[in-house]
Amino acid sequence: MKTNAGICVLLALTFIQVQKTSAQNTYTTTGAGTVWTTAANWSCTGGSCGLYPGQSAANDIVNINNDINLTSTITVGAITVTNAVFNVSSNITLATASVAVNSTGTSVADFVIVASGGGSPTVNIVGDVSITRGTASTLGLLAYTRIRVGGSTSFLTSSAVTIGGNLIYNYNNATSASPETASEISVGNSSAFSDNCTLTITGNVFLNYTFANDATVTQNNNLAFEVGKAASVSMNNLNLNLAESGSGSGGSNIRVATLDNLNSSITINGNAAMNWNDGSSPNGGADIYIKAGNDDPASNTTILIKGDLSMISNVSTSSNNNIVRSSGTSTLTVKGNLNFTASLPTAAIDNEIALYQSGKLNLYGSINNPTQGRFDFKPLGATDNGTIIFSGSSAQTFPTKFRASINYKNITINNNSGAAFTIPNSTLNIEGTLTMNDGIITSSPSNQLVFEDGGTSNGGSATSYVTGPVLKKGILGALLPLGNTTVAKHWAPIQISSITNADNTTIFTGQYFANVYSSVTTDGTFDHVSGLEYWSLTTTGKTPTATDVTLFWEDACASQIGKVTNGAGQDLFVGYFNSPQWNKLASTINGPNVSSFACGTAPATGSITATGVSSLGFFTFAAQGAHANILPIVLYKFWAEQSQNDYAKVNWVTKSELNSDYFVLMHSPDGITFSPVDTLRAAGTSQDTHEYEVIDRNVRPGQNYYRLIEIDFDGTKTEYNTISLIIDKMENSHLIQAFPNPVKSSTKTITVRSSVDIQEPSNSFHLYSLMGLDVTSQCNFKESSSKEFQIYADQLVPGIYVLTCQSITPIRPIKIIIE
Repeated sequence: MKTNAGICVLLALTFIQVQKTSAQNTYTTTGAGTVWTTAANWSCTGGSCGLYPGQSAANDIVNINNDINLTSTITVGAITVTNAVFNVSSNITLATASVAVNSTGTSVADFVIVASGGGSPTVNIVGDVSITRGTASTLGLLAYTRIRVGGSTSFLTSSAVTIGGNLIYNYNNATSASPETASEISVGNSSAFSDNCTLTITGNVFLNYTFANDATVTQNNNLAFEVGKAASVSMNNLNLNLAESGSGSGGSNIRVATLDNLNSSITINGNAAMNWNDGSSPNGGADIYIKAGNDDPASNTTILIKGDLSMISNVSTSSNNNIVRSSGTSTLTVKGNLNFTASLPTAAIDNEIALYQSGKLNLYGSINNPTQGRFDFKPLGATDNGTIIFSGSSAQTFPTKFRASINYKNITINNNSGAAFTIPNSTLNIEGTLTMNDGIITSSPSNQLVFEDGGTSNGGSATSYVTGPVLKKGILGALLPLGNTTVAKHWAPIQISSITNADNTTIFTGQYFANVYSSVTTDGTFDHVSGLEYWSLTTTGKTPTATDVTLFWEDACASQIGKVTNGAGQDLFVGYFNSPQWNKLASTINGPNVSSFACGTAPATGSITATGVSSLGFFTFAAQGAHANILPIVLYKFWAEQSQNDYAKVNWVTKSELNSDYFVLMHSPDGITFSPVDTLRAAGTSQDTHEYEVIDRNVRPGQNYYRLIEIDFDGTKTEYNTISLIIDKMENSHLIQAFPNPVKSSTKTITVRSSVDIQEPSNSFHLYSLMGLDVTSQCNFKESSSKEFQIYADQLVPGIYVLTCQSITPIRPIKIIIE
């Protein structure tokens, strides 16, 4: 039989026992002719034989050993086809039992359901269907055993077959198989003719291939399950089993596949399992396929697995074996988990999932044992553009492998569980597009998300972004889908474009922070910078001479951006931190101006671009002079100090306010449980600077914490960063010394000496900025003796800091200056 290039295969591997039936008659073909209703074509044993099967009894047992054609509607009990072709072009019902199709040697056994005139015959089989290809020393050309639903010529048919039991397919070859030897189940025509055929299997499908010696198998022609144009198949569970003991280099395989480009589909209501076993050494070309599409860019076919997909390889050396592939515009959907097991988990190609053209894998569950498989989500061809979609409703994890990194072409995040994606201990490389619709990705310096040159994203969404660093390689720009989960709403992409004088060694690293930078000091040419957020953008490798940097606000209320005017009188800029202060950059607002602002009114989103940036580092929104009706409430300073009578004096300064009703100052002895100290009326809406002060007379000796809360007229509450204050009311406090002090920014190594023993200084000492920010995590501590240690403050910007000790022994805090 000539096989179509699009034919896919499904094989089975268990025995079926034909049901016993109470049929009174057993009919056997005589070989006299091919017409079902001719009495001379049948011999009959039983108590009430008619002229042909189904004429007088609905439970006749039929043995077809010679070719015969059925053109009239019948009902019988069971049919066995052995080394013969049975053509059905009218309705048939097997009321009590099953169908068996068997062949031995080089003989043909066929059960063909086709309407040779445009009809639509239906077949209803109550029991099982078994297909067996017998053992032979050599299987010759066109030696096949098959069931076909739909024709192989120009017939237009919508045949429907229902199997009430299981479909069991056994293909056994003791020695070898010649090219074009095929055993198959085909549903629908795979040529240029539409069939619209259906096969419904209530039970399970078992497809089994066993080879004793595959040395002479040179072509992948052992087809098992083919679903053609506009055809559909449904089943309960699917089991694919391939066992080989040979050591040749042949191409035996079993396949389940949809073909061509007219919406064919396979639905598996339960689980699918692919088992590949080899007793000695694999043949290098044996494989088990579940395949959507025919490697045709126009393919549009689907395979839906509602349960788990398990891929099990028991082989002695690496080889092509278990393979799942999606081609064209086809989609393979797995509602359950992907499970991998391999006897050689370090082999390069044990269990493989490959995406070709624009094929898709849509995964809802987890990936178990991902190190025991190869993930070619980066397709093989340069023009392939496959996508893996994560659509779960519980936590999902990107697969890793024994390799250091995995390359993806396209990824879509569509997980509605609220759980964060984690990147394994490797690098996740994206060569195409990362589309983030729902779900958070967590990255880190050791678990990196990297866009290759040409890779980019859709920018993310309010429920989907990357918290942590994102890397971008090469000379092409990209939109980085950044965000931060430290507060409820902070999705804030950054875009790099118009990159000048970079090369393939250039690597950008971007990250978004949902808090104030450690310094808000400006160069005096503009009013203030955001006290809510900032971005870092740095490079390694070849440093570009110029880069356009675009900052996005995706929620003007969250970013507290109000009036926005571009051009003359511009009041919003990109701020760049050029130590020790912020500078404004020449900036262009993208989109319409906003003459007035209120939360919930359009446009609530926007972006601003600084062009030709020559030095990268830290960026945020900056507000200009008299037009500073942006970034409210702008908390310019918030600090606390001990007064002369040992009270706590807490101060804060705002540069502008919008709809602010009042402030509440909170106090805590441990930084966990807070209680109110005082409430002060706010300025409402103002572009002026306002200073506030509260005296806390109930302060306790030692460590104290203060938090500021602002309440709008509409009840909206904003919490600002916590600051701390040491109240020293103890006469016997011990002293610490720090030197050099001031310390040069080029050195930033500080030696601290104490008058008492200090254990684990990294746990006992904390370093704070004048804004009250704890910057201890940005330093490294190294103990040199019980009373001396060093602080390595390489990451700190120049400024004034306060070093405090929280040990049992009271120690006076000291100021440290970094120049």
